[in-house]
Amino acid sequence: MNFDRDFTQNQLINDQPQEIISEYNGEVWYRMLLIKNKFKVIQNQNEIKYITDDGTILRIEEIKDQSKSIEIMTNFEQIQHLSWYGRYGKKFQKIGKWKIAWKGEILQDAGGEYCDDGKRQGQWKEVIKNYWSKAQVYEVGKYENDKRKGYWKYIYGNTEIDGGFYNEQGYKNGKWIDLNDNYWDWSQVTFHGDYQDNKRIGNWDIKLRGELMQEISQNNIQWQWFI
Repeated sequence: MNFDRDFTQNQLINDQPQEIISEYNGEVWYRMLLIKNKFKVIQNQNEIKYITDDGTILRIEEIKDQSKSIEIMTNFEQIQHLSWYGRYGKKFQKIGKWKIAWKGEILQDAGGEYCDDGKRQGQWKEVIKNYWSKAQVYEVGKYENDKRKGYWKYIYGNTEIDGGFYNEQGYKNGKWIDLNDNYWDWSQVTFHGDYQDNKRIGNWDIKLRGELMQEISQNNIQWQWFI
């Protein structure tokens, strides 16, 4: 199962105060095909609820730290099977070591440390945004004061894929390899080019499994790529 990030989001305020309903277009892995499907996210100040179009509740997640922005999951399998485990401080901020579990099993070496103020620090191993059974890819590198710094790379199975460097401001700079948003086993598409202060510049190459598919300029590039 996988959800593309090019979703349609309609936010509606319902009769309950401060409750927002967001609708997403996603994809479901079914009989060797990615099938389009819809789900809704109902969010208030206390919890986030993920519901299918037929009303089935996929996940209810309590909101602890209301000072942090909420990152909504947009991957169907991830909604059902990805969990984080760790401790909260007195102000409900994440502290100490946090681990990641997939389908009830702790992922080896995945996660990292939060400082007492709730900021990520030190070495981290994070799942990519569209992580699922056919896209088990990690991003590995260091945080300083909740910002990515220095060299970060991807790990896909037993393969390491170069990412690039983050500068002191936490921006991508210099040569980079980006994974396509829909990167998975059958569509290993990567983008190769340069960043300047987190902005893509110049010409970029599109590669499939390391082989050049197309060279494109920044002026006519479309970053959503589907195979």
